[in-house]
Amino acid sequence: MNVLIRTFFSPLAVVALLVLAVPSRVLAAEPILNVEVRLVWGTDDAKSPHADFKKMDPKLAETLRRSFRWTEYYEGKMQKVQAPSETSQRVTLADDCYVELKNLGKSKIEVKYFTGTKQIGKTVNTLPPQNWLTVGSVDKSNSAKFVMMRLVPEKAAKKETKEPKN
Repeated sequence: MNVLIRTFFSPLAVVALLVLAVPSRVLAAEPILNVEVRLVWGTDDAKSPHADFKKMDPKLAETLRRSFRWTEYYEGKMQKVQAPSETSQRVTLADDCYVELKNLGKSKIEVKYFTGTKQIGKTVNTLPPQNWLTVGSVDKSNSAKFVMMRLVPEKAAKKETKEPKN
């Protein structure tokens, strides 16, 4: 009887130990974050400092004016990227500007902001839906470059990834 119990329970014990040893992240994979990334230029000039930057949406510009000192805001190309869990991704925003995004899980993201080869800043933050995370730096001309990021609403992300109907 003792041999029978040992033979039956030994494989179960091994399986139980293996299940307990596997990290919970592997069992329940974190979802991919769909992130919208924008490069924004803040200045007091009435004209955009760069030809490829357009005047920012007035509502969003007003939000920035409440937090920052500049009166005019212009935006470069907006990008939507997918950030898989525990993966770093480089997003080039201009010739001399890029960010590295790392999805840390549970809508938490690490952002490293670079101008040229120099890292300007690093932050770890949670991206709540519909709210913007803004990082940036003031340049020598007393204007500023900002990188604004937010989660793309889930419905919008699904629409963009749908395959076209034939």
